[in-house]
Amino acid sequence: MMNTKTILISGLIALNGGYALGVNSSSYDVSGKTYYVSATAEPEGDGSRARPFATLEEARDLVRSEMLETMTPPDGAVIQLDAGVYYRTGRFEMNHHDAFPAYSQLTIQGAEDGGTIIHMGKRVALDQLQAITDVTVLNRLRPEARNKVKMIDLAAVGIDLKPLPVLYKGLDGGQPEVFFNDARLPISRYPNEGTLTMGELVSPGIWWGGRSEGGVFKFKDDRHLDWMAAVDSGLWLNGFWRTPWQSHSIRVESIDPDTKKVTHAVPISEGASENSKFAGIGSKYTRPNGSLEEPYFAFNLLEEIDQPGEWSIDFKERKLYVWLPREQGELVIGHNAEPLFELKGTSQVKIRNLTFKGGRENGIEIFGGVDNVVEECTFVNLGGWGVVVRGGFRNGVNRCHFTELGKGGIEISGGDPVNLVRCDNFATHNTLHGLCRLQKTWTGAIKLGVTKMHGGSIGTRQAVGIRINDNEIYDLPQMGILAGGNFNEIMRNEIYDIGKETHDVGYVYTRHDWTSRGNVMSDNLFYGTPHAHGFHLDDGECGDLLERNVIIGSKNGVQIGGGHYNTIRNNHMIDCEKGIHLDDRGVRRNYTMSNGKKVFEFKITERAPEVWHDHFPELKELESDKPEWPKGNVLVDNHFVRCKETEVLVVKTEGLLDTIQSRNTIENNTVYNPDAISRDHSELVEFYRTYLKQNGKMPARMIDAGGDL
Repeated sequence: MMNTKTILISGLIALNGGYALGVNSSSYDVSGKTYYVSATAEPEGDGSRARPFATLEEARDLVRSEMLETMTPPDGAVIQLDAGVYYRTGRFEMNHHDAFPAYSQLTIQGAEDGGTIIHMGKRVALDQLQAITDVTVLNRLRPEARNKVKMIDLAAVGIDLKPLPVLYKGLDGGQPEVFFNDARLPISRYPNEGTLTMGELVSPGIWWGGRSEGGVFKFKDDRHLDWMAAVDSGLWLNGFWRTPWQSHSIRVESIDPDTKKVTHAVPISEGASENSKFAGIGSKYTRPNGSLEEPYFAFNLLEEIDQPGEWSIDFKERKLYVWLPREQGELVIGHNAEPLFELKGTSQVKIRNLTFKGGRENGIEIFGGVDNVVEECTFVNLGGWGVVVRGGFRNGVNRCHFTELGKGGIEISGGDPVNLVRCDNFATHNTLHGLCRLQKTWTGAIKLGVTKMHGGSIGTRQAVGIRINDNEIYDLPQMGILAGGNFNEIMRNEIYDIGKETHDVGYVYTRHDWTSRGNVMSDNLFYGTPHAHGFHLDDGECGDLLERNVIIGSKNGVQIGGGHYNTIRNNHMIDCEKGIHLDDRGVRRNYTMSNGKKVFEFKITERAPEVWHDHFPELKELESDKPEWPKGNVLVDNHFVRCKETEVLVVKTEGLLDTIQSRNTIENNTVYNPDAISRDHSELVEFYRTYLKQNGKMPARMIDAGGDL
């Protein structure tokens, strides 16, 4: 099964094509009539350089009227925004009236120095902060905070506040966010760093037999006794209550100081029967008692504002309490849940060199249309995604910067998954980091497809023919890219320093879908997270091609969780615990036609069987050919360098090893002696990063017997 060699193969393959990672060639050679907008313009401007418009809407409306009069001249039009901050109270909308023909284009762009900012936040003058005089509130504050924390009446400053849900995933409960001098201020929490851990599990929670009761556990830290007064006004705990890859925020029903019991207000709605390993709180891996190490923390507590910058909201009284980090500065509350820009049915619209910030939700949303591009923009301090692209053709995001967002950077979908029609949407040459501040799981820097588009579980759909190429992605709590769909490219991306708050994660993660086939993932560089898998093809994921990728210092270079017809070839796994892992979990977890999660996605093929069977003929026999068995996987010509384990196939079902081995091709994978290469992680990363940028493709082979790269 393995061909072991003690030297590295010499020579590189000839390389051609591709894009250099990180290239950024900015240009402003836009032709066409220019309409000017200025944040400091006087009213009743005409859009000229001398008398610019004060709003984008004025410029848009004039472009529309002149476009109808002239039938859009081939040189198109430009809406030029001067440098400055454009504060908005609602979304800027464009629609089918802004559909330019293919021979023209409307460009909306900021100043070349990058100083054009579209801002949705609510500015609060510092003199609107009030000293706290309510003795009950003062007594809840810690002594060191009583003279520092100020109060804002949210209703008085025009902010409509909705209560936090009783149960929600992550920390994204819809609460406003607070920014000071362009920095996101942290919501109060305990502990300030790290987490608490559950004590004895009393009850995982009940929701069967007509009963619905929250989970109950005993706390270890007596700090819980300080929160008794907070329970009535609202006390929430966030934790990885059941698995290390999904966090929930739950309101506390009660704290019993005598028994040290914490009772959640509602159960976690997972599982279907009493004592199910999927039911309620407590690690599913150590049922029935849990692990006694489930991590959690308290947040949004008045009692835990104990350092400059922290804040909390009393949802009953509609008041925000904040300890400002300094006496002077700009205080902004992000509460507006509208996108800053919304494009519906537009065509040939380019948005360039603008900064989007201050909103509670997404920066730009693009729905349908053709050839709409967001380019060289910055997205920062938003509560949602930077850019959402859903549908249309050739819509995309290029050379943009995403950081400090509540969710991920780019959610992109499109194409017809029934008839397998490509959309050619794209996300290329972007830098994405410091994301998922509120929704830490199941987002990623880039999400390919729309979660639960056709039902199913946590997989993605509505993604056919999308390119995710040449992006730099780092500093994330969970995965880098959440993928799914058909005929998509994930190529030449550099991803590192992910999985900072979760486990069971991949730099690229796909899951649960027998029909997610035809995707190509090549020439990527992953490193910097020892507990992450390079490519995590989880829970029966099928039909992907992975080649010429380099994964350094991860858990498994490629993890295939019981899937079919994946081709893994010519990849380098360096200093990983294991190069490739292929298992038979489908047998143990019932990946058969009786499994609703599997069949739900599979039914899409029944709507256009001739199309699906033409592209993927193996699907004709799926129902009758043991879908629970991993089969048709081709794992060849890969290179395992200094990996701790070299065995690929892991079959735990008795009597199936020979059968499953015969249904998959595992050959010509080379194991290198640890002495054959002397370069450390940093040297190897730098070599491959430089190689990828300069050549556009990874080398097919390592270079020299002595590790001399």
